[in-house]
Amino acid sequence: FKSELSEYFTQQDLFVGAKLCFYGNYFCLVDADEYTFCYMEKNADEYQKANICTILTKLKSTGNTHSLEIKRMLASHDIHRTGVINYDEFRNIVIQIGEGHISEHEV
Repeated sequence: FKSELSEYFTQQDLFVGAKLCFYGNYFCLVDADEYTFCYMEKNADEYQKANICTILTKLKSTGNTHSLEIKRMLASHDIHRTGVINYDEFRNIVIQIGEGHISEHEV
């Protein structure tokens, strides 16, 4: 038996994009089912990565800092000027502009 305390995961550790180590093996959480996402959103005070107010605050501060770059990137993905880009392109822009401050789960 080990004399040191075991490290436990908490709900704040569990979100899409989280990297977890179980017994020396690293895992990345890549998705969750709809029930899990709904539960996290309904309990957003316990799951900050699902808290829309926190996410919007991050997006606003990022948008204020990088507004011209965001406009340029969005325009480059909307070559037909329809005002629409696909989700993957949008996701990549948000992740890139977020500079590591916006997680996959928050997107």
